[in-house]
Amino acid sequence: PTTQTTYTVDAGVTDSASNTATVTAGVVVQTVLVGVAIAPTAMEEGVAYSYTFTVSGATGAVTWAVTAGSLPAGLSLSSGGVLSGTPTSYGAYSFTATATDAGTGCTLPVVLTGSVLQALTAGNFWTTNASLTTARHEHTATLLSSGKVLVSGGINNSGVLSSSELYDPIANTWSSAGSLATARYSQTATLLSSGKVLVCGGLGGSSTILASCELYDPSTNTWSSAGSLTTSRYAHTAMLLPSGKVLISGGYHSGITATANCELYDPTTNTWSSAGSLATARGSHTATLLATGKVIAVGGNGSGGPFSSSELYDPTANTWSSAGSLATARFGHDATLLQSGKVLVSGGTNNSGVLSSSELYDPIANTWSSAGSLATARVGHIATLLQSGDVLVSGGLDNSSATLATSELYDPTANTWNAAGSMAVARYSHVATLLSSNLVLVTGGYNSTVHAISISETYTPSAISDLFYTVGSSVADNIVSGVLLYGDQPYSVAYGAGTGGAPPPGLPFGAGGSISGTPIATIVESVP
Repeated sequence: PTTQTTYTVDAGVTDSASNTATVTAGVVVQTVLVGVAIAPTAMEEGVAYSYTFTVSGATGAVTWAVTAGSLPAGLSLSSGGVLSGTPTSYGAYSFTATATDAGTGCTLPVVLTGSVLQALTAGNFWTTNASLTTARHEHTATLLSSGKVLVSGGINNSGVLSSSELYDPIANTWSSAGSLATARYSQTATLLSSGKVLVCGGLGGSSTILASCELYDPSTNTWSSAGSLTTSRYAHTAMLLPSGKVLISGGYHSGITATANCELYDPTTNTWSSAGSLATARGSHTATLLATGKVIAVGGNGSGGPFSSSELYDPTANTWSSAGSLATARFGHDATLLQSGKVLVSGGTNNSGVLSSSELYDPIANTWSSAGSLATARVGHIATLLQSGDVLVSGGLDNSSATLATSELYDPTANTWNAAGSMAVARYSHVATLLSSNLVLVTGGYNSTVHAISISETYTPSAISDLFYTVGSSVADNIVSGVLLYGDQPYSVAYGAGTGGAPPPGLPFGAGGSISGTPIATIVESVP
């Protein structure tokens, strides 16, 4: 048929006996929708997309609608057949778009299946993980030898907690790790050389200051007693020494009265002994193990505080000595040992308010210097050393007591701070743990909206890879090997995709990231 219309047809019928009859019939020829152009199925997360469906053979206006399935998140289909938007997530999709001809009522369903490609990124973003079974803050989190993370104690709206949980980063699940004999928060937790975890002190029910200590054995998933400190305390520090012993320093032992008392735990005998006392009684300070085996205690609060002073513990002599003073007194700060051996102290608070300033301790010169300023002043935050050498600072409270979701990165090479995105949930009094995968797991915490937090999140650092080769030695490697890249594979890699760069002499570079050959010159090459 070439024309849409209705025809009347008379048909004469003759049987084998030569009898005849006439039959009148109506024949309707109707237009159908044909020639649908199918949209390409390749879409990319975060990239604007637009495609217009077309049909032929319609006698009236054609309208489009989704009649089954769901569009990829971030896209919409107009009645005119325009599929457009920016996909906000990646993964497979399947939906049916149906065209309807207003002139004839004819419909034509089109089934579309495909995948939104994952955007290629080199990190520096946050993702939400499985939630803790029990919301908590002022707890501890410890990376075990197995790669799992032990979370113990803390407090929430129901009271002080004795429960503990284990996070499996491969399965992204939480499971029970038994219960402490004594519920506690604001305690310390230290991974011992044996793989066991020592939990000490803290606050119990009715704000009782605790002296008891407990041991977690991951091989049996059970807790046992580790004796008791001579001096009960909370907001103290605990540091594993090269000898395998644990140094407990300072803290508050009566209300907010700080102690200078220090103690040593010997895991081989499961006993406690006295360590030399701090020159200044302090709590809410930090303690950091230096490359020399000494421990530096910095700042804190107590009688006459906040403090700018710092002290060095010598485990051989079992004594403390001065380590100079910060430019700004502070407590509630955090301290991080850098790959250079220096110590970064960030944020905190004092009588003037919450601080943005940061300072660096040089153990060789025994001096302090400026480390620039955080973009946002914060206290109750957490600082985590990344494998790249950068330091991630997350969460905390600002100068108006608002809870922060933002995070920042300290670059020790440039001595500068940069934004590192924001967590899904603002929090302070949380814990951050560097996983074996180089991701940072943030657990628990508190904010004024939900109070104790169960949601956990992970931070994915930017991809940084340092490759070291020897002149004259054959090389067969891949430049993206071991680098955290997220996107649909296979990758196509090229020099100069960022700020420039060229292949090192003697090392040709393949599109898949391969780098092979024999270096012929000593060179430091930046390959963006």
